[in-house]
Amino acid sequence: MNWEVLGAVADIISAVAVLATLIYLALQIRQNSHSIEQQNEVAKSQSLQQRADSVTQLCALVISSEENVAVFTRLLTDKDIKPTDLEPNERTRARLLLHSLRSNLENTFLQYQEGFLSESFYREVAVHLFALYAHLFFAFDLPLEKNFREELSRILREQKQKEQGEN
Repeated sequence: MNWEVLGAVADIISAVAVLATLIYLALQIRQNSHSIEQQNEVAKSQSLQQRADSVTQLCALVISSEENVAVFTRLLTDKDIKPTDLEPNERTRARLLLHSLRSNLENTFLQYQEGFLSESFYREVAVHLFALYAHLFFAFDLPLEKNFREELSRILREQKQKEQGEN
């Protein structure tokens, strides 16, 4: 047999083997990508469920006593409230309630940044809640993560500009 023919056949066989390997790898990458997408969807669902559980726990904390309800109501109805406006026991309750709320909302912000919350949920729900409670976080000088603090400040500035535009 001719060595040149044998070499050509070997080249064809190796080219087919390389092509088959590339096709196999492409299929594996596609399958792996699909698996990762499914894992991300599960993680997003778990994140939303944990968020719902956290909100439920916060609500249960607020309504667990008449004193908590009274303090929380006062926090929500008096837009200019400061810690010094409260009695010492009310101030303690307010700080504990606000810390729980801050933790929940700051976690919402971090989940949004990591892509676990949709843009529409963030804009239509989270930003509304941030605007509602941000002034309390600042008034009570709660510790806030830098990016979250900046986001709250931005939202309050926009809210103030909007209110000035309406007047």
